[in-house]
Amino acid sequence: MRCQGVTAAQGIHYTERSRPRPPLPPKDNVTISSAFHDLQQLDVKYGALDYAFLSPIFDSISKAGYQAAFDLDDLTTCIAACTIPLVALGGITAANIPQVKRLGFSGAAVLGSVWSSSDPVVACTELLTACAAS
Repeated sequence: MRCQGVTAAQGIHYTERSRPRPPLPPKDNVTISSAFHDLQQLDVKYGALDYAFLSPIFDSISKAGYQAAFDLDDLTTCIAACTIPLVALGGITAANIPQVKRLGFSGAAVLGSVWSSSDPVVACTELLTACAAS
């Protein structure tokens, strides 16, 4: 299959299933990210990543039964020791953005709080306002 107008991949995102064992292959000038669901898997051997998603931080809004998986003290320790930026994922809302910041995450990824909103524009505005505050 050939994609018109695409000359090269700008980045690679590894899921848990697709992520190669450390060490990761050479980067070749692309951004590399991966998703983690276990603090023990988030190992310094993955330092070649540009950033990583960690989830679920809070109970998922979009995935029924997908519960927060981390002790907050363990999470704080892990984030402080991590050598790559970590992005919080799972149950992110405007109300818990301040906690995401206090925990030390580099950012937050949002799905359910926008998708499940009766007014996604308002939900996005509230999230942006929460991110800009504090």
